[in-house]
Amino acid sequence: ILIVGVKPMFIRENVTSLLPSERPPALPAGLGGILEPESAIPDKLIFTQHERLVQAPSRADSGEIYDGLRLLARVDGSDRIGHQIYSADMAATIRTDGDGPGGATGLYLVGDVIRRLTVREAARTHSIDETTIDEMSRFLSENPFLDAEKESFRFVGNSIPVMTLDAVLSHILSILRW
Repeated sequence: ILIVGVKPMFIRENVTSLLPSERPPALPAGLGGILEPESAIPDKLIFTQHERLVQAPSRADSGEIYDGLRLLARVDGSDRIGHQIYSADMAATIRTDGDGPGGATGLYLVGDVIRRLTVREAARTHSIDETTIDEMSRFLSENPFLDAEKESFRFVGNSIPVMTLDAVLSHILSILRW
């Protein structure tokens, strides 16, 4: 949650709402453009215990475009993120911490494989560039007292996606007096 406070004297004349105008949702891009090649995915990220899956009820077809997550199933019927299986055709979710086979990213159905995201893929969901991901990984791997993977997910889960921050700041700047 990002909370912004602005004193009225700094807001431009004729601004009637501090919220951005509504715009139609774009079709979700899904995870296809940020996923590593299948051959690069370690076996430990792949979920193979399909007998533990409980199908999620299907979302009613309302005819509207939904730009969020599409829940497909749950491991052992749990509502916790690390036990949720989502479609890779929609958006992703990242938390600072998680448990279960999906950990902080949840699980995604990618083709015929159910797996969790790598740290690099999770960072890409927040528009973090490759150089920054490499620097974060280097920094964390050099500290022997930290669990580098766990701390990487904390960094990403606590971040604001770069493109979201850009949109929020652009809107705020557009209503301020300069």
